[in-house]
Amino acid sequence: MRLITLLLCIVACSSDHTAFERDAILRLYASIGRAHLAHDSAGFVAPDADTVLNIANGQLHSRTRAEGLAGVGEYLRGRMITEVTELDPPRVTVAPDGRSATLIGHVRVSGTLGSKPFTFTAAWLDLLRKDETGWHIFVHANTEGP
Repeated sequence: MRLITLLLCIVACSSDHTAFERDAILRLYASIGRAHLAHDSAGFVAPDADTVLNIANGQLHSRTRAEGLAGVGEYLRGRMITEVTELDPPRVTVAPDGRSATLIGHVRVSGTLGSKPFTFTAAWLDLLRKDETGWHIFVHANTEGP
């Protein structure tokens, strides 16, 4: 009987731990959306690992956080982001050990570039690792469309 009680406690505690980590990743996701709207390049790349492998347009590209900051700064320059709309709710899966996770997002971004309006959709998959400072994106696979 004690063994069954112990096993039930382990399962319950594990579920609580996974939910806690999932919530932490959803807060990170929300902070990136806020950074987009606020033109905050540093906030945009804050959750990045020291090095991130980007996968897009049939290419693999490894970049540092500093390179990511410069790239996001260039992307935001001249743009006014007015809306980021979730097309699907974010999907988060946390590994049972609580040290790695996936985040899938799908949004529509609208705004202006100079005086011209723009809209695009983006879907992505992030692989995250947790260390003593929190969750960090180390792989980002992205696709964009109209």
